[in-house]
Amino acid sequence: MKTTSFFIKKQENIYHLFIKLTPNAKFNKIGGIFCNENGQDYLCIYTTVIPENNKANKELIKIISKDYKVPKSNIKLIKGHKSRYKLLEVISLI
Repeated sequence: MKTTSFFIKKQENIYHLFIKLTPNAKFNKIGGIFCNENGQDYLCIYTTVIPENNKANKELIKIISKDYKVPKSNIKLIKGHKSRYKLLEVISLI
């Protein structure tokens, strides 16, 4: 089984970030790495926000923005709008 990283460079300044989101947690935090049965790595992120009306997804973008020091407008949710497993596109300013 081939393991891939949760952070993949797609172009010069565009990255894909694989996330496993756990909403309704006790704390907002970035946890460890989760590897699914296909060998894909996911960065585990926990948020205190409940998963309704897109609130958890918005909080996820806020957490990623703060941790990676990227404006929220440079982060786009590509897949997983209603799933725990998400794919984000992050445009770096560097």
